[in-house]
Amino acid sequence: MEKNSKIRKNAFAELIRFHSLLISKRTDCGIAGNNPYIFACSKNSTQSLRGHDSLSKMCKLADLRNPELITATKLRKYVATVCQSTVELTKDSNLLMAVDEGKVSTFAGKSLADIDIDDK
Repeated sequence: MEKNSKIRKNAFAELIRFHSLLISKRTDCGIAGNNPYIFACSKNSTQSLRGHDSLSKMCKLADLRNPELITATKLRKYVATVCQSTVELTKDSNLLMAVDEGKVSTFAGKSLADIDIDDK
């Protein structure tokens, strides 16, 4: 539990750093000072960027056969699935490396769900 809390704190710190960077570059990008949005439209607009519109535009510019099949919802689900798969593959890899190095006892009594990436 303590390790997950540390990861969340580190992730939060990174988010704050990126947020600060975005805010510091607003005037360089032509964003109006009275625009309250982090992902703001430029050129004196007080509106925000709409992610799904940007995604649609980029898919059309990429000259895809069926750009309408790529949606923000499908992309979000895909990214979540890939991230989860990456975590599971990392756990499997750590377990296999422990077996290969003769250190499998490190994971004794743990299910794959209980193995932390840094346990090894």
